[in-house]
Formats: sequence, C-alpha cells, structure tokens
Amino acid sequence: MGGKGGRIYVVTDPGDEPMRPSPGTLRYGLVQDEPLWIVFHRDMTIRPKGQLVVSSHKTVDGRGARIVVGEGGACFAVNDVSNVIIHGITIRNCRPKPKGAATHHNLSSHSKSNGDGVSINHSRDVWIDRCTCRFGVFHIVNNDYVNWEMYAIGGSASPTILSYGNRFHADREKEVTRRNDDAPASEWRSWAWISNGDLMLNGALFTPSGRPGPELIKAPSFAKPASLVAKCVRVLLRD
Repeated sequence: MGGKGGRIYVVTDPGDEPMRPSPGTLRYGLVQDEPLWIVFHRDMTIRPKGQLVVSSHKTVDGRGARIVVGEGGACFAVNDVSNVIIHGITIRNCRPKPKGAATHHNLSSHSKSNGDGVSINHSRDVWIDRCTCRFGVFHIVNNDYVNWEMYAIGGSASPTILSYGNRFHADREKEVTRRNDDAPASEWRSWAWISNGDLMLNGALFTPSGRPGPELIKAPSFAKPASLVAKCVRVLLRD
C-alpha cells in the first residue's frame, strides 16, 4: 500500500538538514504524518547527515530519475511503522551518522547508526523493491511477514542480509528469500544472508548463504524473540 491514496510530493532539493527539514527535500516528505507518494524532479545524489527516518504510509518512488542515497551519508531507518515502499533507488556507501528521533522501542543506546542501507525494525508491510544496494548491509529485525506473493526478502548486487527474530507465515509461496538479477547459484552462494531466531510458520523456508563471521550471526541487543512479534505489531497498529 505505501502512500497509495495520498498526495504526490516532489523532491526538488538533494540537500539535508535533520533538525529542520526544508520543504522539497526527501527528509521533509518522509517525516510528514499523512500518506505521501514521493517522487523526484530530476537525477540527484542525496547524502543524508543523519538517518532518514521513514514514517508510515510512504512510497519513495525513484522511477524516471537516477537517484542515489548514501555516498558517505546515512541511509534509511524504518522503525515502528507500517505501509512503506522504497522503489527504484540506488543505495550505496552508507556510513554511520547520528540517529533520527527516538522511538518507544529505544532500539539502541548508541547515538549513531551502524551504516545499514535500510534498517527495518518492529514494522510491517514494508516493501524494498528494485533498489540497488551495493556493498550494503540490511538488518531486518522483529517484523511480521504474512502471505507474501513472490518473496518476503529479496536482494541483488551482493548485499548482506541479516534476519533476526522475524515471523514468517507462508501461504502458497513458501520461500522467504529471492536473489534478483538472475544471479547464478555459483555467485549468490557467497552472499551473506542469515536467519537467526526467525519463526517459520506453515512451511516457510529461508535459504541462507555465505559464511558470515560471528559478529554478524549474533542478534542485536534490542532484538526481541520472534514469538513476541505478532503482539508487538498489534500494539503498533493500535497506537
């Protein structure tokens, strides 16, 4: 769903000011309380000075322009929200930067992000589609995936995907993961994709790959058991 039914918001300014976002910037659109379909006026590279915190009911649509987010700046944080789509954007060279506004889950005591391309926590109905993540890391923590049509988690261009404490309830399609760009198995087997403490229901299957080191296998300190995810999501939606 994302920002379906909301206004079209056009990003005209690649600049970023975390404390006082200016109209026309990507950050300004992301923090609005209303549903928005966010598009871009022209090609641009956005180097966020802090995490790009995405609020509920947003579609970030990079089609029609060459949009790069990162390049030495921070990238996206999807925390405690629902109905988010990020589509057609290149996300690369993300670096640790100051975090955005705190949430009621208090995800970490650290003041900086860890440099993830897209960090997703305690959220549902989040779709990262046709986005290119180069040398990127995706932490996917405590989310509820139900009845996906093609796959629940997809990636291309050798991303590192770390799935912790998520709940996957399959319908017809059982496979959770998909490697895009038609990468042969001989290539994607080296990509670090791990599932740690995920709850697989109704035949759901996560295909791991790579040989991640112990620093990646360990779940983040803020991760909750997957058995609590459904309850957390109900609380989130009620709030």
